[in-house]
Amino acid sequence: MNHFIISPQQRTSKLAVLILVFICGLSNAGFAQNPLYIDPNGNVGIGTNKPLYRLHTMGNTQIDGNLNVNGLLFLNKTAPAVANSQGTYFLWNRSCVTNGPCFGETNIINHAGGGEGGFRFENTKNGTDITSLMTLSGSGMLGIGTQPAHRLTLGGNGSVFGVDNSAFFVVKNPSGNYEPYLWPRWSDNATYLNYGPGGFYIRNNASAPALFMTNDIRLGIGNTGPYGTLDVSGDIYTSIHGNPGYEHDGSNRGSRRIGMSLNADFTGMELVTEAWDCGNGGLIKFLTWGCNASVTREVMRINENARVGINSTNPTAPLTVGNTVSNGYAIQDQVTQVAYQWNAHGDNNPIFNLTNRSGNWCGFDLSIYAAGGIMGRALYAFSDARIKKNIQVSNPATALTLLNKLRVTDYQYKDQVANGTRVSKGFIAQEVEQVFPEAVSQREDFLPDIFTKPVNATVSGSTLKVTLKAPHHLVSGDQVRLMLQEAGAKDVKIAVVDSTSFTVDDWSGSVKDLFVYGKQVTDFRTIDYQQIFALGISGIQALSKEVTALQNENVKLNQENAANRKQLLDMQVRLLALEKQQELRKSGKLASAQ
Repeated sequence: MNHFIISPQQRTSKLAVLILVFICGLSNAGFAQNPLYIDPNGNVGIGTNKPLYRLHTMGNTQIDGNLNVNGLLFLNKTAPAVANSQGTYFLWNRSCVTNGPCFGETNIINHAGGGEGGFRFENTKNGTDITSLMTLSGSGMLGIGTQPAHRLTLGGNGSVFGVDNSAFFVVKNPSGNYEPYLWPRWSDNATYLNYGPGGFYIRNNASAPALFMTNDIRLGIGNTGPYGTLDVSGDIYTSIHGNPGYEHDGSNRGSRRIGMSLNADFTGMELVTEAWDCGNGGLIKFLTWGCNASVTREVMRINENARVGINSTNPTAPLTVGNTVSNGYAIQDQVTQVAYQWNAHGDNNPIFNLTNRSGNWCGFDLSIYAAGGIMGRALYAFSDARIKKNIQVSNPATALTLLNKLRVTDYQYKDQVANGTRVSKGFIAQEVEQVFPEAVSQREDFLPDIFTKPVNATVSGSTLKVTLKAPHHLVSGDQVRLMLQEAGAKDVKIAVVDSTSFTVDDWSGSVKDLFVYGKQVTDFRTIDYQQIFALGISGIQALSKEVTALQNENVKLNQENAANRKQLLDMQVRLLALEKQQELRKSGKLASAQ
């Protein structure tokens, strides 16, 4: 027997409508189940004995007029409820809350029109006036405030997308796992972007790479294979823009710095445009701060006339050096950057190199240090008498004696990478020092006294151990120069293990193609060839005096010889006359003639 249960709380006008529907359905033989069923929980089923909701219908449902439901109503068959709409409807209505906002409009989610299906989230305001809030197409494209053209399409003006500052975005990596990649605004008020190990691209409208960052933090601008921390393909500009056509007026003047700054200290390059006699002049200044100094200072500049000044702000020649290194002053600057590269056979025959050199100079003042030769048309030296004192004439005889003691030798350099293989002619500093010590100075530098690749070089923790084929003749605490193909020279303090091995603490980096150059000494000798030159001139003067004396003596001897020859001729004439007289006497002609 069909039955239903109605509690006193359910006697409403809405339930009356349902009861009428139930009564009309009692004689309907087409229902396979009870046409109306109310379960003990108060759920009403029409066409089903297992209602899941307060009202659960099976089959078509048509509603004419207004439906006021303070809850949720599901319908699963097509039945137009609002003009120009179709599909399955989910309807709910929120009543006005006392002393609060009013949500009295009916909201609709309906099956979207068209052949592909989908859902549309809408809001009815005035009768059939439908405002589309969100549409999910049958192909899986979602549009909010607009019809979807992509997987997610946002419509409207102004702010259309927002997240909390603790929200972040995740993306599936190639392994199929999700990982965070974007924190739009984190709790520290910063934005974070994580990119994959393949790198990070920014491309232009033609899909050409504009910026690329590798996973090991190398940034390429205009290229995808940066060689260094920053690799720019093309020019780099830092511009001061004025009005076109007025490139030389005051608005275009100023300066730009490229370098490193720590508080007020700056080291790097400063590009300057300033007033000059032809309009704007362009200067390139190089700035740094000195040891234990707190003020940035200019150390070099290139001016408008292509003149370089080192410690000089007014270079008067293509290269002007405005200071010197005096006795005992430590040179810390690496004058020449160097690298060694060894051949593929693994022996000690180098392909090319330069060399790093630094040290303490003593015995003379120095402005330019060159690892190689200096070529030019002439060499000029400051020699004005007004800059000198205690002037004395050198003894030429002493100079000649010293010159005769100097030994000119032919030799080759051990470091043939830096100095070549040709035979040179010159002096040995130690030999010159014994004869002419004023021409020899000592300083710190490295000797190529080992100059070989190691048999083995291994790193354990932060300790490098180097083993050589031959004895190294080092002692613990020696400074040794190691050459690396990629990093160049590296000067380290060593500890001796045995006659052929030593270790280096606090080692970092690769040992690829490591080469042992040699140890540092404090008595590396150099020759002042200006002194040798002056000594040679003095010796030449001594020889010149001797030649002059010999010439004068020769003139005197020639004069004496001429007088002697005249006397001899006179004697010969007189002797011939006497001989003739003697012959006449013998013949008796002289007596008869008398």
